[in-house]
Amino acid sequence: MKLFRILKSTGIVCVVVLRGSNCYAVQSATPAAAGWVNMQVRDLVVDTLLRGLGGEEVGPLPKRSAACLLIAPIQGEHGSLVVAPTARLMTVAYDAQEDVLKELTVKFGGSGLKIKDQLLLLTGELTWMNQQKGGEGPVLTVNFQRGPFKGFFTGAPRVPVVVKIAQVGSELCVAAP
Repeated sequence: MKLFRILKSTGIVCVVVLRGSNCYAVQSATPAAAGWVNMQVRDLVVDTLLRGLGGEEVGPLPKRSAACLLIAPIQGEHGSLVVAPTARLMTVAYDAQEDVLKELTVKFGGSGLKIKDQLLLLTGELTWMNQQKGGEGPVLTVNFQRGPFKGFFTGAPRVPVVVKIAQVGSELCVAAP
């Protein structure tokens, strides 16, 4: 009988078969699953902010949005930076930094948000930080943890999820790196 060991590491699951000097490894789809979780959390954050701030979503997404270029730039044609299509942009009528903190804390703080059999919990401090790239605008990094929930977190591993929010003028951009 072959001895199987499962080794887990960030983003990769290896199945190792110990038999002489043979070793077989299989990469799982964990990174893709993590990207889907990040996008789902990004959408929850956007929906929360749209309702709480009374903002309006901008569509189609402009390729040169100043707020989105702070947190979701990708390289476009001829090396110029453009906005990644995974970002979501909204407009607000005022400086919404304090209200963003309040909305996120109310929705995700404390006991977290239960989604089916998962718990999404806000972790870390919420602080707007000015960017060092010429002071274009403040950025808020929001850290979450998501994991199985049956009345309390189980011993199963929790998945860290990061969402970034930037505001420049009336533009408020949300992206999940």
